[in-house]
Amino acid sequence: MPDCQMSCNNITEMRRAEEKAIKKIGNHPLHSNNNSVCAQKSAEEKVLVFVYGTLKRGFGNHWLVEEMIAGGHVEFVGIGRSEERYPLVCGPYQVPFLLYLDGFGEHVFGEVYAIDAFALQRFDELEGTTKGHYVRRSIRLRLLKIGEEENVLESQAYFAANSYTPQMWMKTRHNCLCTYSVEETKNYVRRKDRPPHLSFLEHINIFLSQQSTHPSPPPAPPEITAGHC
Repeated sequence: MPDCQMSCNNITEMRRAEEKAIKKIGNHPLHSNNNSVCAQKSAEEKVLVFVYGTLKRGFGNHWLVEEMIAGGHVEFVGIGRSEERYPLVCGPYQVPFLLYLDGFGEHVFGEVYAIDAFALQRFDELEGTTKGHYVRRSIRLRLLKIGEEENVLESQAYFAANSYTPQMWMKTRHNCLCTYSVEETKNYVRRKDRPPHLSFLEHINIFLSQQSTHPSPPPAPPEITAGHC
C-alpha cells in the first residue's frame, strides 16, 4: 500500500527478516510435557494461536505463555508469517494492533503456539475479547523453517475490535510494520503503569482523538466501516 511506510519494502529484505526471526527463535520441536501423552497427540488436542506482539518471547506479556507452558497447556510450534497482508500498527502506549484489513499493510511475522482450552480462555482474558478490546479471528499462516518447505496452516490471532478498526487505520496507516520489535517497545507502557482510572477503550479513544499530522488516508474497506461494526 502506498499509504504504509513499509518496514519490509522488498523481497530481499523480507527474506532476511524471515531468516533473522527463525534463527533468533530456532526451529524448535513441539515441547514434550512430563506426562504419558506424546507431543504430537497433545498438539492435536490444541488450537493454533499466532502471537505478533507482547505475547512473544522477550516481550511484556510473555509471562503468560511461560506460565501456560509450565502447566502443560501451551506448546511452541514455530515462527509464522501471515499469508495475507494486514496492517500491524502501534496505538496508545505503543500497544500493537493487528487490523482486519486483508490486502493492506504487510505480511506479519510472529510466533505460533498450540494451546488448549484452558490457555485459550486465559489468552482471551488478557486480550479483553469480552470487553471489546480485541477479537479472535482465523488467519492463514506460513510456518517458516530454514531450508525446508513452508507449510501453510490455519491459526487464530487477536485482531483489533471492529468498533475502532476504521479509526485506528486512519490514524496509523502511515507506519505499518511487518514485525513488532524491540524498537517499537522503547516507549511501551505496561498496564500497571498506565492511568488506572481509565479503561483500555478509553485510552484507545483518547489516542484516536488526538490530531494527526499525516494526510487523510483512503477509506477503509466497506465491510469494516463504522456502519457495519
